[in-house]
Amino acid sequence: MGVKGRAVGGCVVNNSMISNFLLFSIAFVLGNSVLAWLPWLPSNTVLIILVLGAISVGFALKFTRRFQKTGVCLLGLLLSSSWALGAAAWHLSHVFPKSLEGKPIVIEGVVVGLPTRWDTLQQFDVLVDHIVQAPSDWPHPGKITLRWYGDKRQPMKLLSSGERWQFTVRLKRPRGFANPGSMDKEKLAFIRRISAEGQVVKQQATFLGRETGLVHGIHHIRAALKENIQALLSDPEKDGWIPALVLGTKEGIKPEDWRTLQNTGTAHLMAISGLHVGFVALLCFQLFRFGWAYLAPVRWIEQCPAPLVGAGGGMLGALAYAALAGLSVPTQRALIMVACAMLALLRRRLIRTWRVYWIAVLGVLLYDPFASLSIGFWLSFGAVGMMLYGLQHRFRSSGWWWTYGRPQWIAFVGLLPLSLFGFGGISFVSPLANMLAIPWVSFLVVPLALIGTLLTPFNTLLAKSCLLFSNFNLTILRRILSWMSDWQWAFWSYSPSEHPLALLCAIVGVVWFLSPSGMPARWLGIIWGLPLLLAKPNGVAFGEATVAVLDVDQGLSMVVDTQSHRLVFDTGATFGKHRDAGEQVVVPYLRHAGLQRGTDLVVISHVDSDHVGGLSSLLRGQTVRALMTSEPEVLRHKVPEASHFAEVFPCQAGQSWDWDGVHFEMLHPSVDEKITKRNNRSCVLKISTAQHSFLMTGDIEAPIERQLLASKFRGQLSATIIAVPHHGSKSSSSPGFIRQVNPQYAVVSAGYLNRYRHPRPEVVKRYQALGTHWISTVDAGAAVFHLKRVEPDLGVESYRVNNRHIWSAN
Repeated sequence: MGVKGRAVGGCVVNNSMISNFLLFSIAFVLGNSVLAWLPWLPSNTVLIILVLGAISVGFALKFTRRFQKTGVCLLGLLLSSSWALGAAAWHLSHVFPKSLEGKPIVIEGVVVGLPTRWDTLQQFDVLVDHIVQAPSDWPHPGKITLRWYGDKRQPMKLLSSGERWQFTVRLKRPRGFANPGSMDKEKLAFIRRISAEGQVVKQQATFLGRETGLVHGIHHIRAALKENIQALLSDPEKDGWIPALVLGTKEGIKPEDWRTLQNTGTAHLMAISGLHVGFVALLCFQLFRFGWAYLAPVRWIEQCPAPLVGAGGGMLGALAYAALAGLSVPTQRALIMVACAMLALLRRRLIRTWRVYWIAVLGVLLYDPFASLSIGFWLSFGAVGMMLYGLQHRFRSSGWWWTYGRPQWIAFVGLLPLSLFGFGGISFVSPLANMLAIPWVSFLVVPLALIGTLLTPFNTLLAKSCLLFSNFNLTILRRILSWMSDWQWAFWSYSPSEHPLALLCAIVGVVWFLSPSGMPARWLGIIWGLPLLLAKPNGVAFGEATVAVLDVDQGLSMVVDTQSHRLVFDTGATFGKHRDAGEQVVVPYLRHAGLQRGTDLVVISHVDSDHVGGLSSLLRGQTVRALMTSEPEVLRHKVPEASHFAEVFPCQAGQSWDWDGVHFEMLHPSVDEKITKRNNRSCVLKISTAQHSFLMTGDIEAPIERQLLASKFRGQLSATIIAVPHHGSKSSSSPGFIRQVNPQYAVVSAGYLNRYRHPRPEVVKRYQALGTHWISTVDAGAAVFHLKRVEPDLGVESYRVNNRHIWSAN
């Protein structure tokens, strides 16, 4: 009996081979996804079993046709999981040892990648060769990220890829904020294979020479082009979008610009996307094709037709552009798809689009098995996959809707589950914004920017004209997108269910909804999306409260939720010129917990930078109805956004109110007190339910603790949980104060390896001597306490414990 198939380019393609390839590809993706769900790395024995299983299944498929499809799926799962877990084990074997964290050490290594600089700060990656003094302590060094702070009086030399240096550094394992909604910096470091992070502690670094090689040469070219672009632009500080589009360097895009791009669903355009790589490949294909057809001798054309030359030119153009972009996931995908298409032209064979798509998926995961941990991987391949699925097997139409509107509608609907799951919201203006932005960027901005960049070494005047005109077009687009971003309904924030089955149901629903018109009851696809929207944890009941002590490094921020009200106590610190805890922690947490109702009251205990640093971002990021602090006038002066409030209320002892059956009472400071030290002016707030209470102390020190013990509020100091005063400083938490509070739990907010060495060991011992459970945000991440109305037992959640992953810091 013959096997059904079809002839393609002189070969018979078996239909069974096509289906097996599809099954293998899907299984390979699923097997690779094991990285995202495992709480820790399996032992080497498990890895060996996976490899042996893959070999056994491969031999079984070679010698038998029974259970072929099942075997192909199993082979894909075993191969991909063993490949991914093996890569993870190799990387984790290079992670910096905890025994050396925080200690000054001397290292030697080679600068890799493209260093970045802000004022007197320089950040760069180094591939470490060894530790100079004690190489046995870190036998397998890896890639690290360093910050080097220069002197304002002496300009800092920008380092270059390939340079070998000896640095004295202080390192730690990659560490990020561990909160619901926060960006997972530890996962990002894992994806980038970063083994440690830290800073240069001595200015006297030693230059040891220069390495050569293709990769370093590419980065030299990228650095030179970046300097040329910035030199020709009118304002390099504000015009960071052109380098992002040409070179994939994103540090020049400001946080407010990222918000605009997110709200309009156009963030994918501001890095080098697959669309841009495809455009460059098509442009080079046409240039080489027509150039060869009109300029080459006839005998050459007969031996090598113009389309073949065009295919080679298109491949070279795509490869060069992807190399300049640093080979991000979208460029990898586009490069592989372009390579498949061009190779098909060179071999004069027909290749189906779906096969190209799955070859690209497999190619990216083979090249980088950690790529699937990035939301960009799923958005990139998800957008292309939904386009292919949504536009195939349809009757063609020449109207504007089919050409421009329908692809955007398909991408919008198809990526709804991933947008909700990954970003906690939906941009309703995304289809309209992309209909405008995609052709604008692809045909007006990117070509001029590329031409101007390529001309910078040859003709400065013409290059500057192209770059300025490209930037002018981009400025107009930015203003339009900013205007659309300000629409009240532009971006809808919603915290969906985080269960993976809910996401899977939503994806099934989208595929069903976008199926061809012959599919019956396509509207049922909407029902499949309901678990993602409706399967959420129960809200806070009447008479109960949830208190989240957020992980904001060396600072303090807490969020209190009752049934229908929300209070934010402090907002964390600032981190450099453009970042703060409000933007990176507090606002993302509020979005995750449900942003729609806004915040009723923000209490700033005192106006130190580690407590008020994130307030500006919080006020910009959501609705705040009232502000309270111990220093109203100082707050207005320090945070300009606070001046929009008609009144900033002073916190005073004796103030009290009730929200949803939960009692709030201010215990400090008193109206007539004259306090000189700012820490001691901190607002002290107690929150009480029928069974439990939480005492928020800010940064009060021992004199105020003694004063509270002698005041009429002594009886109110007793609490189930205490936020440890002043991050566990030895100047606070006096023994008498701790005995009077007598907490079951003490939670301290402090930074990992902070320079103040908070919390102090003697303070920890004081609490533990009373049998108090000690919780630190260093170990727990965000600590969430559920103050119940009836149950005597507290509900306590540790974000790091509940969200343990292979890449987790501890």
